[in-house]
Amino acid sequence: PVPPPTITASGPPQAALNDCPGPARVVRYATTWYRLPKPSPPASKQDEVGENEFLICTCCYTRHIAGTPHAASIGATAAELPAGRVCRFDVPRVTGPGRGLWAAACRDPGGAGLDALRAYAARRAELGLCPDDDADGGYADGGYGNGDGGRWFVAALAGSGSDALRVCEACFEERVCATGFAGHFRPQQTQHAQQSDDGSPPGCHLRFAFVARALAHTDEHGGGGGWSAFAAAAARRLGQPTCAGSSTAVAATSRGWRRARRAEIAGVTVCEACFLDLAGMTPFADEFDTALIFRATAQMWTCHAARPPLAVVLGVAQSRQDFGVFVSGAAAIMAAPACTEAGLGGGAVTWYTLAGRRCHNFEVCAGCYAGLLEPFGVAGFLQAVSFSGDEAAVPRLCDFHPSAPYFAPYVHRLQEAVDVGVWARFSEFVRAHAALAGAPACPRSTPTPDLIWYGYQDCGICPRCYAEVCVDTALAASMPVQAARVTGATMCSMYSPRMRRLFAAACERGSADELVEFAHHRALVHANTLLRADAMRQIQALKMRQAANQGVVSSIYSGGQSFALAAGVTSDYAYGSSTLGWHPTQSGAMAAQAFQSMNAGFAEANSPHVAMEIAQLEAQWLEVE
Repeated sequence: PVPPPTITASGPPQAALNDCPGPARVVRYATTWYRLPKPSPPASKQDEVGENEFLICTCCYTRHIAGTPHAASIGATAAELPAGRVCRFDVPRVTGPGRGLWAAACRDPGGAGLDALRAYAARRAELGLCPDDDADGGYADGGYGNGDGGRWFVAALAGSGSDALRVCEACFEERVCATGFAGHFRPQQTQHAQQSDDGSPPGCHLRFAFVARALAHTDEHGGGGGWSAFAAAAARRLGQPTCAGSSTAVAATSRGWRRARRAEIAGVTVCEACFLDLAGMTPFADEFDTALIFRATAQMWTCHAARPPLAVVLGVAQSRQDFGVFVSGAAAIMAAPACTEAGLGGGAVTWYTLAGRRCHNFEVCAGCYAGLLEPFGVAGFLQAVSFSGDEAAVPRLCDFHPSAPYFAPYVHRLQEAVDVGVWARFSEFVRAHAALAGAPACPRSTPTPDLIWYGYQDCGICPRCYAEVCVDTALAASMPVQAARVTGATMCSMYSPRMRRLFAAACERGSADELVEFAHHRALVHANTLLRADAMRQIQALKMRQAANQGVVSSIYSGGQSFALAAGVTSDYAYGSSTLGWHPTQSGAMAAQAFQSMNAGFAEANSPHVAMEIAQLEAQWLEVE
């Protein structure tokens, strides 16, 4: 078994990351990176771009490069870079056995040994992330946002005459070209298509962990029948129904199921799709048995692997090569109440918070603690806390539930703390955010008076966005507005993903001049578009109310005429006009006039010209939002 990562309470980060963040995760903190050394002279401008984008994390340098003939030349490129980078090194095309480009480079100690890797780096840099990677970093630099992944490649699977397997070019370069199976694929004629006519799942099929694992496994162990074995395995996974989730019960007969074999976790039941992705073709596969289903009864089952804590602890157990980690974690998760969006209440619920000084407004339920925190060796930095009386009766939302306000930044900071081996990276961030629990919600683009603000002139930043985006950045201390109460109506600029990217770029440059200049332009556009659109909507709403009032007036006068006619109170005169029509009473004429006013008011309030102008103004605002 592999021991848990070494994590200290505070201090400088470790020389190397505890683990490679991988090619699908954008690193959201500043750290040291390596590059491939440039050829002498540079082969082309394209090669230079490829080398700049092809970054190597400190973990990969320590694991794969240190002690090799190229260690000195790559080590000389070490530089600390700001957030927003991706490690491209630890992929099968580079570090895989047999056909790996790094092994080939090490067999040729001269500078030419890196030429093939440089060529791959230049080509790979043009593709960005796999379209199905959930790794949007929100950074302007680096170019790692989810793209289309380049071209698409397709291949026919066993028993299918159509191109059932679809792979984006990014995954084709990283994974397929590391095997002997590349010749079975061909470019898809309709590029960027997300779904073929054969009914197979949309998107890149190598996003399924089992398909990616089978690709490498059958290439290494399949011998002459490797492709047939892979095609059968891929078809098996693509044919599984999508997991319905942990909160939705489905008919047990609708899919295959697996149950954990060990008595301590015998209640763990997972659908076949989740079993394949989490444990299929791994040493843990034999720890699960096929579940028996009594078809005579209408059984409804849920998949426990869809609970994030259970899936995470299984992944940690695999990386540490110790199934006991999963057994202990899964037993605690199954014994704890399920973490839900509605929250958990009652005195029997155990919560965990930061150790030491009580951190109010940060609580993690027992299940998330067992699956998302304890497996990483951070139990000593947390303590149990219980509630009684009225406090226990109020349901609490676990801060590691996906619907919690700070779920994403907490997960990112936890990843950072585990990566660099410093718990303070997480705990200090949590304490700063927990203190904002009582702060008002971000006003976004709605000008709001009498609030606390940070930032610059025409670039106001509310406390919540400041804590999420600006704390601990290069420009945080130099902002001229620091926790100042502004009585005038101000809107927040930093809720916008575009402004957050511009702020990240400003931090990298060390200057906020361009950010402030754009924020000033953005504020002018806001005043000329969104505020005008809001005013027009208010006028429309007023006209709607006025028209509705005329409808009420018309009803009242119409009722008055009905009473007059019923009582025989009429005259020899007719009331009205050629446009209103003629009525036996004055009330009838007034009712007709009010009815016409109502129709005219509704028509004016719902004018398509006004709606079009509002849409145009909003479109102009979206261009800079």
